[in-house]
Amino acid sequence: MKKIFREMADLLLNGESLSWLQSSINQDLPHAGQGQKMLLREDGKIRGTIGGGRLEADAIQVARQVLLSKQPVIWPF
Repeated sequence: MKKIFREMADLLLNGESLSWLQSSINQDLPHAGQGQKMLLREDGKIRGTIGGGRLEADAIQVARQVLLSKQPVIWPF
């Protein structure tokens, strides 16, 4: 887990943009654990996971929009 935070710090220190995704409690999807983390870099590279599948694919699309708009989002799913 420390690696993802170290990578995030390095990216920010180098002036790069990123999207940070983190799951919270979801009673409808018990397999999607609370606190899972994922980092989407400007270059499209991804580190970590928030559970995979359709949920993660949709979250990646939202994260890409955040990178473009530079506006934070709390996305309910």
